[in-house]
Amino acid sequence: MSKKPGKQRMFKKKAPMHLRRKLMSSHLSPELKKKYKKKSIPIRKGDEVLIMRGSFKGSKGKVEEVKRKSYKVFVENIVYEKKNGTKVRIPINASNLMITSLNVNDAKRFGSGKQ
Repeated sequence: MSKKPGKQRMFKKKAPMHLRRKLMSSHLSPELKKKYKKKSIPIRKGDEVLIMRGSFKGSKGKVEEVKRKSYKVFVENIVYEKKNGTKVRIPINASNLMITSLNVNDAKRFGSGKQ
């Protein structure tokens, strides 16, 4: 990968979906780091996360949706209310989240097929 910021931005913009999954990784909580012996893991719908940066710092919630095309994650209860009363979900970058509990419904998530 290039050192040039413009080339890095272009790579991220043109990356195929299977690479975007890896680019959308979040840090694991200290307990999960010890258990899985990994620092970060790709985020997935159903994971419970703690927001580490931004105006919602310290909030917890479940991941509702992961949009790979725009590199954004939507967490439940992270919304703002418009003047007309409608609620709008706020997109968060995966790097600003820490996974506190994993969605382990899929046995293939950790490669070997076992938990």
